[in-house]
Amino acid sequence: MNLTDWLLCRCRNNKPKKKAEKRPRLPRVSFLTKSEVDHLEDGYRWRKYGQKAVKNSPYPRSYYRCTTPKCGVKKRVERSYQDPSTVITTYEGQHTHHSPASLRGSAAHLFMPPGLHGLPPPHLIPPGVFHPELMSMMRMPYPSP
Repeated sequence: MNLTDWLLCRCRNNKPKKKAEKRPRLPRVSFLTKSEVDHLEDGYRWRKYGQKAVKNSPYPRSYYRCTTPKCGVKKRVERSYQDPSTVITTYEGQHTHHSPASLRGSAAHLFMPPGLHGLPPPHLIPPGVFHPELMSMMRMPYPSP
């Protein structure tokens, strides 16, 4: 291949790149909970995949993924720097499966704050849906199991 052929080939292969499409935002729900422990039981199994320091806070933020294959739900857990007795848990995404069978039925209520029974768990609420009871409970402390 001579230089001209190489340049022509090179020019044809350098097509203008398409503008990258933004990923749709996943539903995100946060809860503030009074607790001595950082990782609260919510009925799902999680694998910790990271931790980092949070600016202006002495408490790190931990990152978790749901352990079920092909389930892309993530969870962030951090302690509030304004009130160290408060844990902020943020769920992102929707589970593609039910919670583990061991927590179904009578044991499932142990992990729900009072007043939230009968409402869907935060990771099952579609984006844009507003539940007044859920929003008021988000700031209400509840005892850890």
